[in-house]
Formats: sequence, C-alpha cells, structure tokens
Amino acid sequence: MSASTNFKAILKRDLIFLVDSTLFCVVVPSVITFVTIMLTKNPFSWPLVLLPFFACVLIYSTNRHTDKKEDAISMPDRIRFPHRIRITLLVVALIFYVLLLGIVFQKNFLSFAIALLPLVIAFLYSICRLKQFFVVKNISIATAICASVLIVPAYYENWTGVGEMQFLFFFFMINQHNTFRHQGY
Repeated sequence: MSASTNFKAILKRDLIFLVDSTLFCVVVPSVITFVTIMLTKNPFSWPLVLLPFFACVLIYSTNRHTDKKEDAISMPDRIRFPHRIRITLLVVALIFYVLLLGIVFQKNFLSFAIALLPLVIAFLYSICRLKQFFVVKNISIATAICASVLIVPAYYENWTGVGEMQFLFFFFMINQHNTFRHQGY
C-alpha cells in the first residue's frame, strides 16, 4: 500500500467520523457567531462562540437518537457511529450548554432567549415532527442556525443593523442550500 493510498484512507476515515459525529455540522453556527462578532466590531467572547457549538452538538445528538429508525434506512453509516461516543457527546454538550446559558443569562435576558431558540426549534423539529413539512423544515433549520447571528447584538446590546442584515443573508443562503439539497441538486 502506497503512502498516498494510506493517506487517502486515513483522510476518508477522519472525514466520515467528523460527519457521522456531527462535529462537522456544528462548527458552522460558531463560525457564523465569530464572523458576526468581528463584523460588528464587538470584543471577542469565548462563551458566545462556544454556545452555538454546544447547542448544535446537543441538538444533533438528540436528533440522532430520535431518528434512529429513519437514519437506519436513509443513512445507515450514522447508525454505525458508536453509541457510547454519541451518549458522551450528548452529556458533555448538555453540561456545557447549560453552563454557557447561565453566563449569557447573567449578561441579559434577550441573549438568553435567543440562545434557547435553537433548542426550542429542535424540539419542534424532531419531537413534534415539523421536519415532515418541506417549507417549515427549511425555515426552522435556517432560523435555528441564524440565531447565531442575532445573539451577538443581543449580548452586546448593540443593534446597528449589521447583525440584522447578516441574519437575512445567512437565512436566505441556508434556505437556498436546503431547498437545492432536498431537490437533489
């Protein structure tokens, strides 16, 4: 086996782990929060950037648990992801999410409410099965991810319009991506 083939196999294994463990997907909202902080020229805040990360790990881990039967049919590789690691991710995410919610709550109630929004949407999405409805599914996902934008002006109590424009930009980009993805493009 050549070094190139070995490298490709390792890279493929690691990429599959990132996707199946949800770690790949959960980075996006944190990056959006980071970009929003930089564009609005607010001071960097680790709790603010980590909050959407752990919220998404919690949401995706819960969704993977509630959708076992669906995933077994449509995405069997997700079912193969070790249950022990999935539970560990869920517990760690829950602990950090609650701690970070406490930090945000101490700052102000609006940022706390925005930080809870993705969890409420995830509950409606997975448990109440809103994901069965095409347009509602896309709007729910986009709104949950874009809460990562709105938490910044809420946290810093600095509503300049930049965050709102960024929210709309990401909202439409995520909706467009989800629409094309579900239509097979």
